[in-house]
Amino acid sequence: MRKGIALWVIFVATLQAFSYVNFGVGFMYTDKANFGIRLGYNDPVDINFDYFLNDGFKLYGFLGLNTTIGLQVGPSFGVFGAQDIAFYIGGGVKLKLTNMELTSALLLPSDFEFTNIRDSLLLTFKYFLPDPPGMKMRDKLYIEIGYVNNNFSVFVGLLEPF
Repeated sequence: MRKGIALWVIFVATLQAFSYVNFGVGFMYTDKANFGIRLGYNDPVDINFDYFLNDGFKLYGFLGLNTTIGLQVGPSFGVFGAQDIAFYIGGGVKLKLTNMELTSALLLPSDFEFTNIRDSLLLTFKYFLPDPPGMKMRDKLYIEIGYVNNNFSVFVGLLEPF
């Protein structure tokens, strides 16, 4: 029992020391007007839940493991739903630069019946706006352009330290 409590305390302390809560609003380009909101968790695990007014939800995530050349590679997942819910699993790569993140992943359907690569591709480009001159901000304001499950989206969000 004590070992379990100690492991839980270490796990929670690690998440609180190196993580951000992600809030955002955006628009997805489809045949309908599609505004959305985002709630997520970033670093070391990226998980985003996007809810769109006319197109259901998109839940996707990435676990990045550092490599010696500066890339992160690891497993990724996606759960997309409008009328039917589809589960995807796969792998991805993330490149982190000073003010930018580029994430790409190939997600395969959970039944492994690969039909269309456009439905399985996940690409996001996140640009972090620089801090105002003379100020050092703890939170990070970003603009993200993404291609998730055959749809383009644009989000503006804020990463708040957890």
